[in-house]
This record gives sequence, structure tokens and C-alpha cells, in this order.
Amino acid sequence: MVENSATNIAKGKTGGVVKLKVAAKTTVVEVVEVIKHKGNKSTQPVQDRKQYINIDSKFASQKAHPEYGRSVMLKARLSWISGDKSASLSGKKVYWYSKGDAKNKAGLKGDEKEGFETWFSRPATKETKVNKDGWTPEVEFQLSIYGGDKFEVYATDESTYKNGKKAGTYEVWRKLWVEMESMKKRTGGEFSLPKDALAQAYKDCYIEFENQGKDNKPNNKWNLMTSKLHSFANSYFGAERSPYQAQELAIDHQADPSDQEMEIEMWKTVFTSPKSGTYYIYDGGTSWVKSAKYRDASGPSIFGFKLGWKNLDKSKISLTGANKIYKKVKIDLTGGPVTPTKKKPVDIELKLKTSKEWGGDGTFKPHGNIATGFYEEAVANQASAAKEIHCVRVHEMGHLLGLVSAKSSTHIDTGTGHHCKDKNCIMYYQSSALRTKLCNVCKEYVRRADLSKRKGKFKHSKGNKA
Repeated sequence: MVENSATNIAKGKTGGVVKLKVAAKTTVVEVVEVIKHKGNKSTQPVQDRKQYINIDSKFASQKAHPEYGRSVMLKARLSWISGDKSASLSGKKVYWYSKGDAKNKAGLKGDEKEGFETWFSRPATKETKVNKDGWTPEVEFQLSIYGGDKFEVYATDESTYKNGKKAGTYEVWRKLWVEMESMKKRTGGEFSLPKDALAQAYKDCYIEFENQGKDNKPNNKWNLMTSKLHSFANSYFGAERSPYQAQELAIDHQADPSDQEMEIEMWKTVFTSPKSGTYYIYDGGTSWVKSAKYRDASGPSIFGFKLGWKNLDKSKISLTGANKIYKKVKIDLTGGPVTPTKKKPVDIELKLKTSKEWGGDGTFKPHGNIATGFYEEAVANQASAAKEIHCVRVHEMGHLLGLVSAKSSTHIDTGTGHHCKDKNCIMYYQSSALRTKLCNVCKEYVRRADLSKRKGKFKHSKGNKA
């Protein structure tokens, strides 16, 4: 309650005039949001909303997006509700404060915390003076950095920071734009990724995903070696919505070749390896067989080295098995050039090109590759294959978001990148149809993550972007 100089004139019982001083009251009658866009300022009614703190509002090119950025700009108007309402309000005060939700993250420090921005600090409250018309200057409220935190902002004329006019409820979110590329299949049509997989998995991290750009539907490449992923993905990446964005590609296979040697002693005409493996068949034909040799098992040796090897036609070597990816090696000597028996066994030496099959890759930011074709061929049950693909899509996005940090208590380096040692976490190094969510430790990291700008630069089809 504030007094002004207004008086009330009344007549006393004796006929004299008594001047009674009236206590004049003020109150905050409205709070508006200040919108800045392209050098212009305007105001709009306050509203409850998600606030995407990782996006700089300058990226709103065609229209203003006050929901972008960590700051909310506000101003309030004070008014007389009694007394001389024409009196100047200049110098009167409005007090700003916020209320955090009971579920907000406790223990945030320094720049992590919410508060009213000043030149040198971010206090929990702010005192402002109004002009003659009752308007405060612009006030900047900064939200905390923790995803899911909620804050109500109030403006009041009470110096005890109570009651007043509510400005709005703001919830901390982050937004990420994703461009999708669906590679064409060898058999027709395109590979696809599970709809809403990211939204479901990262909802509890308070990250919203929005599609951008167009699906370029790249022509099929049966296999992309890991070293080729970045250049391939980058040749299709064209959208630019913010300095922190992602591209996800549903590709056929991601496999890297490596060498393997096998030596077998055969007693029968046909031999099939007891275990299945993956072989680099992507060059076509029998190129996965680098060399094949045979010799009489009782032939000569020098210092343990067997002698007398002869070249074996590669057509005698094949892959067998119902699974399209995991195969057994078959050696068929029917028709020669030699017939092995128990009495006259034959040594076979094979040098093969095996294949290290990957489910996906998120190493080359901002590209996340999901080897959709691999799962569709390797997993017999297509419903299970779809769940595996779901897992990998969410997993690779986790890498693009910075998981798993080497500073994390669950971090483990398996030689395949930064992963989580929690076997139930989707950031574990092996995919599984049973893994659908982040563990609490990884979730905590993402809710704090700085997703405002990629650190360093990545080569972009339209030039280097931050």
C-alpha cells in the first residue's frame, strides 16, 4: 500500500471543513512479453509454454519466436486503484520474483541457475522503478539449464515479494532439427526408420525433434565402409535451421573388411565350418576369397612350415546357410582336384576377407547412420528387426547429443566409441530389441547438455557451419 497526496474534504458536525488524507493504493494490472525481431520491438500477452533454451532467437528469420532462447523478456504496468488516479507513478516500484516447481532440479550452481539478469549477477528477485505511466523497464528472466524445470514469474507492488500478477509458466526444453535420408533398397522401395522413436525415447530428457529439409532418397550402396560414411552423408545434407542439428540416414550396410586365415584338414569330400561368420561379399563374386590352396596332409614340412601347396580354384569355396548375413564356409572337392580320405587327408589353406558388420554409427557429427539393411537381413523375425533398428536410431542420436561422456560414472570404452556400461541402457555398446530407454545417469547428462552449438566445425555441403 502506497500513499499519495490526494485528500478527501468532509464537513464536520460544527460545520467546519475537515480534510481527511486517503491512503492510495497501487497494483500491478498487467504483465506483457517484449518481442524483439529484426530490430523492432513489440509486446504480446504472456503465456504458459515450453522454452527452447538451446536455440538463439536470431535464427527466427521470417517471424519472431519468443519461445527460443533461455531468456524471457517482460515488462509490467502499475496502476492506482484508489486515490488520485491522475497522479504520476514515476519512481514507484515493482518487485519481480519467480516460483520454481517442486520437482525442479536442486543444487544447480552459477550459470546453471535461473534468475533475473543483471550486469554482474543473476539474483532470484529484482526491483524496478516505473515511469509516470506505470510501466517498468524491460526485465530479463533466465531459466535454468535443466530440462523439465518449470518456473512461474510474478510482478508485484509488495516489497515482500508476495502475490502480484503472474507472467507465465515456462518449462525448460531443447529442440533439435533432424534431416532424414532413406536410402533406396536393392529390391525396390526405400529403407525407413521407426516413426516417433526419438520423441518417445527423449521425452523424459525434454528434447523435442522437428523434421527439416527433404528426404533425398539416396541411390543404393550395398555397403558403406566406416571411413566413407561422412563424405556420403554430407553430400546429401542440405538443411540449415540452427548451429546444432542432425542428419539421420537409413542405409543398407555399414561393414569394414578384415583378413582371416583358415587351415583345415579334410577327410571327406565336403567340409562345412562349424560356426557362422560374416564375410565381405560386397565386392561381388568370390572376391571375399583372397586365396585357396591345398596339399597332401602328409606332405613335407621345414621347421613347422608345410610345403607342397597348390592353388585351389576359388569356385570350390562357397558360403552356406539360411541367414543372409551369417554364413558358414563350405569347401566342396567333389570332382577334384583331389579326393580326401581318412587315410589320405588333405590340408586346405584359405585366406578370406571377413566383414565387421556395424549396426550404426554416430561418430561423424552431425550424421547418424543406421544400418537398416543389415538388421532386415540378419534378424529373421522382422518385428524384432524393427525393434533393433529403433534401438540403434535412438543410440546413434545419443552419440550426436554427446553420450557417453568420459566423465560419466557409467562410461565404458569398448574400442567402439563412448558407451554406457549399464546393460539396460540404450547407450550400451550392443544393440538389443529389449533396450528402449536411457539409464538415469545418461538421462541426467542430456537434461543438462549444451545443445546450443556444435563444438568445432563439421564440413557441410553448403560450407563450414559452426
